[in-house]
Amino acid sequence: MFKLIDTHCHLEEIENLEAVIEKAKLVGVIAIVAVGSDYDSNREVLEIAGKYKNFVFPALGLHPGNLAETKIDLTFDQIGVEKAVFHWYSGTSSVRRKIIEGNYFLSANPAAFRFCLLE
Repeated sequence: MFKLIDTHCHLEEIENLEAVIEKAKLVGVIAIVAVGSDYDSNREVLEIAGKYKNFVFPALGLHPGNLAETKIDLTFDQIGVEKAVFHWYSGTSSVRRKIIEGNYFLSANPAAFRFCLLE
């Protein structure tokens, strides 16, 4: 049997989570990265990761579609996060510069390359 890691799963959306986790283990899943996309889902992801330690690992995030309504000021000194990956980042070049200057990471995507070409 293969050992598998699910690297992107929204566990907070799954009904009967305990049964799903047990079935995942039976088919060879050895770890799950649980992804949050807003304040509420991030809280749920942390709770789930706490319940399933060493099997579920949290990846907290903010979906770009939610940023305008939450009005987040991206001031890196204030967020207190030492390591972060800005997955599929497609925002402004000024924020991208802050991400790079803060020694955070960006994952590449077609939109990011488009912005680079426009500058």
